[in-house]
Amino acid sequence: ILNFSLFYSVSTRIAKEKWIKTMDFYLNVLFLIWGIACLVSIAQFFMNIGYTYVINPLSKDVSVARQGFLQNRLFGIFDPINHAAYISLMLFILSIFEFRKKIKFRWVYPISSVVFFMHIVLCGSRSAGISLVVCSFISFFLFYRNRLENINFKKNVMVLALSVCFMVVVNYSLKLSSTGLSYLSSTLNLGSETHLEKNPDILNREDDLKGNFSNNRLDIWKDYLNIHQEFGAIGLSPGNYMKYIAKHHPDLYIVEYIKTNFPKKFAAGSIYHTHNGYLKVFVSTGYVGILTLVAFLILCLKDSFIYMKKNLHLSDLYVFSFLIVVSGLISAIFDQGIFFMENTPSFLFWLFAGMVMNSCISEGSPLEKMVVSE
Repeated sequence: ILNFSLFYSVSTRIAKEKWIKTMDFYLNVLFLIWGIACLVSIAQFFMNIGYTYVINPLSKDVSVARQGFLQNRLFGIFDPINHAAYISLMLFILSIFEFRKKIKFRWVYPISSVVFFMHIVLCGSRSAGISLVVCSFISFFLFYRNRLENINFKKNVMVLALSVCFMVVVNYSLKLSSTGLSYLSSTLNLGSETHLEKNPDILNREDDLKGNFSNNRLDIWKDYLNIHQEFGAIGLSPGNYMKYIAKHHPDLYIVEYIKTNFPKKFAAGSIYHTHNGYLKVFVSTGYVGILTLVAFLILCLKDSFIYMKKNLHLSDLYVFSFLIVVSGLISAIFDQGIFFMENTPSFLFWLFAGMVMNSCISEGSPLEKMVVSE
């Protein structure tokens, strides 16, 4: 309710200029805070600092969390690691947006984008990497198309081919950056003796995953889908589905794994969460919820594609807002995502989703007139 009534709808309640000015202020504050936190975490990587820590000793969940550089991943001073990666991804996109403006001190934004990019590489979030690659394809396609006149089939194919090439370049840049940072860390040797030998694979997670390429996600999704009959019309509720499943299906993998490996988490009422935002909507709100969400997303995507087809020269604000939305939708495939979550990625997703959809409002509609009048 808060996401829709406050964040998603804000672009219809205030003028675009005020929205941009307000967002610029908050983004700059967030760039500063998150940039410092990323720098501290990156320093932990180069100094090979890793430890476990109880994040909140006052909560029911007093299990320890990994921090710093452990198990070939930079957890840093964040928790959980994937949410931190998505924040860095979204801020990386927005730092490029800010740099494209003709403003003072715009040189600061390339620096922040490098910091956020390094954090994405070092934390080893494959879902954030996939999202970055997909967003690079979309951004190149839209920006290159903006420069063309009289778009036809041949030009569309050319832009599509170039976008694929750019996507491949970004993908290999991620891999090259991972190898380069590993080698640099080993060469500098600022930490413990584990860095004495030059090792270009200290960010390689193969040993940690041990052939489990989905990192247990396939087993998790299978368990949840196997009990889909119990979700019913309205689901098991966003905050109570774990307790219900733990009580009625104690032999499932999603229950047994947490009970065996993280007993303190299990004692606090946790089981393996869905690791998929769309699946979480299905589990939490049943067929009514998931069908409503699917219908909502289809209608939004339809309006967006129609808008992009009619407007060959899209504004930077629209393109980068669309990229934030895409990054959020992709993150929801591999993690709990942006539904029923109170975190920064969810906030940014719904805020910019509102801007995207408000841009798609046909000229002359009552809502458009209201925005203009304000």
